[in-house]
Amino acid sequence: MTGYLIAVGRRERVTGVGSFVQRDESTFVDVDERTSMLYVSRTGHLNEERLFQGYAMDHEAGRMVFAGAPSGALPDPATPLEGTYFTAVLDGPTIRFGRDLYGFVPMVWSSAEGLVLVSDSYTSIIALRKQLGLPATPSEATIEGRFWTNAMGSQQLGIETYCSEVNYAPAGTQLRYETTDGTVHLDPFDAPAYFEGTVESHAQAVTEAATRMVRSIKTYAATGGIVSLSLSGGTDSRVCLAAALAADIGDSLHIGCMPNNKLDLEIAESLSQRFGFPLNEPSDLVRGEEVRNHVSAGWAALSMGIYDVLYMPRNRRYRPVPFFNIGGHGAEAAKGNYGWRSIQSVGMPAPALVQAERGLEALGVAPDDRWGAEWHYFGFRNAIHGGRAILSNQYVARPAAQIPLIGLSRSEHNEFPAPARGQPSVILDSMIKMSPDLAIHRFDDARKNNSFAFITERTNALEGTLDSASLAPYEIVGDPMADPPPLETHLELARSEGFTGGMMLKNEVPRIAAPVAEFGHLAPPEVQELLAALVDGTFPLDSAETREKTLIGKMLALTPLVS
Repeated sequence: MTGYLIAVGRRERVTGVGSFVQRDESTFVDVDERTSMLYVSRTGHLNEERLFQGYAMDHEAGRMVFAGAPSGALPDPATPLEGTYFTAVLDGPTIRFGRDLYGFVPMVWSSAEGLVLVSDSYTSIIALRKQLGLPATPSEATIEGRFWTNAMGSQQLGIETYCSEVNYAPAGTQLRYETTDGTVHLDPFDAPAYFEGTVESHAQAVTEAATRMVRSIKTYAATGGIVSLSLSGGTDSRVCLAAALAADIGDSLHIGCMPNNKLDLEIAESLSQRFGFPLNEPSDLVRGEEVRNHVSAGWAALSMGIYDVLYMPRNRRYRPVPFFNIGGHGAEAAKGNYGWRSIQSVGMPAPALVQAERGLEALGVAPDDRWGAEWHYFGFRNAIHGGRAILSNQYVARPAAQIPLIGLSRSEHNEFPAPARGQPSVILDSMIKMSPDLAIHRFDDARKNNSFAFITERTNALEGTLDSASLAPYEIVGDPMADPPPLETHLELARSEGFTGGMMLKNEVPRIAAPVAEFGHLAPPEVQELLAALVDGTFPLDSAETREKTLIGKMLALTPLVS
């Protein structure tokens, strides 16, 4: 995924948008006698009734779908699939928009009379609204709630964004645009029914999930692409390692571990020696051709507004084949991250809680659900934080995010309900199903280590290990492609809002003076003090931690809204 932008509505309004985007990235479609659609993308494919970009994993049909696939193979927005993709269906008087099940590809939208804008970029939508003479009004209630500096508040808390006219679609939801009256609707997702309805027993769900993981990785390799696994000393990346080794894809698999964490590297090296796989092996194909990234514009285009953390790779890499970036993100959607509690038990400020509760309602989850915090994690932090690899790679692969495991984690069949951090979970069971030996090897935290007796007990409970050799890759439908450059339309719109050059705190902090002056009063007293220290230069930037940098990101997201 390199970005997308849709404008749909009355023909004259859509034509007006066309003057602000790159023509070589744009496709115009006449929907009916009054309605047109503009589709801006580098990687998308549009036929008469559907558009699609990215990839979808259709486990039920046994296929991996890419751009260029026939309409019948493409996922429907109302029933999203795993993967990283954006799609739309031109269905008579209704146009429906959706993206991958876990929301790794963001979907933001805004409407005005006779025009709807849909994109993965909050910044692009605001910049277009301003250039079209439409208002971009600060949402003070949202800003107040997002001043909560907990990590849970470092991305969207609900549907509302910093701008009153711009909204965010949580994971699983679809948008509908009615051409007859020009209205746009967000259809809620019924997350509990979608996941829990798949579970028959604990062993069945774990076996099905493990099977899907192995077949997925075999299919990544079958595209002729590179499968790159980031390994740490924890559980989540190791369950991906179990699937990758079980898939037995030979030289297509490249396993790396960052050297900046000594314990992670030590455990990764011990795994490499014990299980006989190369670690951090040099490869020109994996390294690819380094291309300097558009750091400030890239962050503003693809993260700003929905993700406050100042994270953007300084360089991107061009590889001439498909590149599947595997990480353990997504596992916590099943094993838990926020402590298996209600959203009210988290202790967030009242303005933040209001947003979070409305976000749960969009997921089809009651605001007082006993595990509402974990459902919120699924719909927001897992989606946005877990999907940030999309900043440097269009095919984000998250094998540990599995429908059967998420369903089992919330089901009465789960033998490890609401596990505490580091304790046995459905994720650990899926590793045991694929490789008991990997599950018994030591982890980065002694609480995660398992005895031989426990592994034997769980292997028996799961009815033995998976017969991975008998599993075939899925059918490949469509055109797997190498990563193209980022969407220039997004970058230009970000630059029009003043985001240029690199991203260094000494350059970014002066930009926040105006939004601090206008919106700082909405922050709690301790945050107001920190903002004042940042603006007047008394806070030492070289000591800035994640909290301070994220606060700067929040203020930068408000710069387009300053009056």
